Amino acid sequence: MRVQPLRHRLRIGGQANNRPAALLALDIGNGNPPAFGLFVGLEVPPENCREDNRSRAEITSIFHYPAIGKPLLYGAVFESGVLYTRPPFNQNRNQIDFVTDTDIQRLLDTCLTEATFPELPNPQSGKVRESYDLPDGRRVMIATDRQSAFDLVLAAVPLKGQVLNQTAMFWFEKTKDICPNHIIEAPDPNVVIARRLDMLPVEMVVRDYITGSTETSIWPMYERGERLLYGHPFPEGLMKNQKLPETIITPTTKAAQGEHDAPITAREIVEQGLLDQEQWDELARLSLAVFARGREIAADNGLILVDTKYEFGLDVDGRITLADEILTPDSSRYWIADTYAQRMNEGQEPESLDKEFLRLWLAGRCDPYNEPIPEIPPETLIEFSGKYVHLYEQVTSRTFEKPDLGIPIKDRIRDSLAKALPEFFGS
Repeated sequence: MRVQPLRHRLRIGGQANNRPAALLALDIGNGNPPAFGLFVGLEVPPENCREDNRSRAEITSIFHYPAIGKPLLYGAVFESGVLYTRPPFNQNRNQIDFVTDTDIQRLLDTCLTEATFPELPNPQSGKVRESYDLPDGRRVMIATDRQSAFDLVLAAVPLKGQVLNQTAMFWFEKTKDICPNHIIEAPDPNVVIARRLDMLPVEMVVRDYITGSTETSIWPMYERGERLLYGHPFPEGLMKNQKLPETIITPTTKAAQGEHDAPITAREIVEQGLLDQEQWDELARLSLAVFARGREIAADNGLILVDTKYEFGLDVDGRITLADEILTPDSSRYWIADTYAQRMNEGQEPESLDKEFLRLWLAGRCDPYNEPIPEIPPETLIEFSGKYVHLYEQVTSRTFEKPDLGIPIKDRIRDSLAKALPEFFGS
């Protein structure tokens, strides 16, 4: 087996990354193609590369995992029967601290899968969030690490709730001059206290590209031969992941938990009395304006904002107000800008930093709407978590503040809520 460094600097999203990196090719012999891995935070001098007489090696993925603060190597198997969690080519293994299986299990064990606090009134549980309606009109929303896809809760992803909450807070702040939002405060990385709204019964989906893998995505509809999608005519000859001629809105109804959102047109929304014409026009204007702001900031940070979903409600004065979450990796698709054109030319999926990674992983193994969902392996959940943390750092230009894994997340949240809402938790 030959381990050979191909380059020593990593570029992400068009911006030079200060951390050194090495792209390694592992020639595993026996007629098999080379395996490639990316080590971030590690520079490999040529003198540290050597021949290894083992006949087999498999590396699924290697990348820097900021939540732990060290590189992650998983799926490395050597024929001798030893699972190496440090690179075999390094002369002094103790100098490089890699994530181990124990680290992975510890992260998975810290996932926040429920956020039940009997001290708070009027509990409501969604696919991802636990919410509580307070008597004074405030709403407490706690983002858990539960992961949904295809309208099902499938697993828990380490640190996902914190990423969602803090990414949404970033975007609410960046767009508050365009549209008022429901945020009052964020007393904890996983918690927001917001104004309770009278939610409007449609979701506003804004799209710049023809893509997707769910039943409400425009690419599966187009691939089936449909050419009038959400009231928009589409020409022949489009390819998956191609940029649309113009930004469009493809609204859906809001389904109850466990049911599927349904496509609907702007005309049908007004005809069915879900919104009046004035409300629709205002929601469309605000959705496009917030999307344009997001697209601009994402582009400045080496990302393509592909599409996203917004939810709106009416406050006590009847003002249209942005709610729930905005421009998070759960509600949006983001692609790495630098590699988009090349991957399109090669017929590959764009590099994504969002939930589509998991959707495609599942769709490659089953029909998610009609067949049992396979169990998602720990290493896939960890890789998914790393993508979410990466998205937060790249889109916000901020360093993700990893939590103290020695303190249960729910205990930390309880302490934060007790300080913010002492009237419910006592002294």
